[in-house]
Amino acid sequence: MTKPYLLNQIEPYIFNQNEAVDNVIINHGKNKLCPQVILLDEYGEVFETEIKYLTPNTLQLKMNMPVKFTVYIY
Repeated sequence: MTKPYLLNQIEPYIFNQNEAVDNVIINHGKNKLCPQVILLDEYGEVFETEIKYLTPNTLQLKMNMPVKFTVYIY
């Protein structure tokens, strides 16, 4: 069952990266050109990184060093 459009836009897509990486492509399905992205490291601290919006449903994160993280995409 597909969620209504409004719920799809306000609920975050949550992506957990449990192995340390420095580059990842995420298919989030939000259908937005530049969705809001919040990154938390493995200790729960917010951090910033390079974000490249590839399509309305896909983005790429590039970090300076490998890190485990959780990303919330709105």
